[in-house]
Amino acid sequence: MSRVLFLTVLLAFLASIASSVSASLIVHKELDTFVKGRNATVSIVLYNLGPGVAKNVFVEDKTFRNTSLFAAVAGKHSKKFASIEENSNATLKFVVKPIVAGDLPDHPAVFKYQVEDETRPFPKTSPGYSSSLAALRVLTEEEAAQRESRVVPWTLFFIAAAASVAAPYYLYTQKAALLKPSKKQD
Repeated sequence: MSRVLFLTVLLAFLASIASSVSASLIVHKELDTFVKGRNATVSIVLYNLGPGVAKNVFVEDKTFRNTSLFAAVAGKHSKKFASIEENSNATLKFVVKPIVAGDLPDHPAVFKYQVEDETRPFPKTSPGYSSSLAALRVLTEEEAAQRESRVVPWTLFFIAAAASVAAPYYLYTQKAALLKPSKKQD
């Protein structure tokens, strides 16, 4: 009896929590490979899981505001969206140019949005943070050229690997055809 009562109270509690939830955002930061002196695109994707609409959504990435480390090329590091519907997304994109090479700090993007709450006379503001790499590796031109030059050796490796499998298979099938028993003639 007490177990049934406990489960009933637990389900009622979970149902009350679920009914008060309006919108839930997942925010992900996508970065290009950073090379000193080359433009790199930063994308911050905000996805609304629902079940409601996220309103007055504001997102800002402070990582790239440091002008001694990055030069702004296009776009802004922050943006306000009037709303993001349930099961849809919005994207903030901007372009920066790294000024120095090495490991630089990467901070998560900060966002906040408002959701309707029937229990309050005004909308509830929910803050959050995006994913983050913790450290950005900004390559020098030489490191980038070395990384890009690895394409040819890897291609040659795969060709050699395929040949090392294909050649024995071909020889086996040729030899097997010769070793087939012939039909007896009466």
